Amino acid sequence: MNHEASHEAVHAALKAAIEVETTGYLWGQPSTFVPRVCSKVFGDGRALLLLVPLNTRPAYYVVRIDSAWRLGGEEADDAPDLWDFIEDIELAAMDEFGDACEADEDEPDEELPRDWPAYNGESGCSWARTDWPTSIPAELDPHPFARCNVLSDFRIPAAKGGAA
Repeated sequence: MNHEASHEAVHAALKAAIEVETTGYLWGQPSTFVPRVCSKVFGDGRALLLLVPLNTRPAYYVVRIDSAWRLGGEEADDAPDLWDFIEDIELAAMDEFGDACEADEDEPDEELPRDWPAYNGESGCSWARTDWPTSIPAELDPHPFARCNVLSDFRIPAAKGGAA
């Protein structure tokens, strides 16, 4: 299987594992939603980020980011900081899922803000690392400096049901 086909297969498996009805809690109140996986991959795409707009909590997006980026207080000498890329990540989510707060001139009577999964970043967002689901047919390794796993590479091992 070539690199691009492997990448697409891993991404499809990630979407299948993440984009399922989920119940999250905010202030003790349950909320049911379907998390979304952004199609745009940043950097090597081996690490996963939860992106949580404050206005749509507990709903979240999962974004593939570069495994070398550090978040907040992580100890990683000379590693690029996620903060330098967060605006691009938010714009990618907005481009893919729509802007919850911007009026659409084609639909002037549409009520704002639009519902999830449209991106509502009006009050900011929070983010955190997350593990790759172990159900995807790909090899995972420990992250080099964070407490999570990363995709080891884009090849899907034959032993886990994919072609090598």
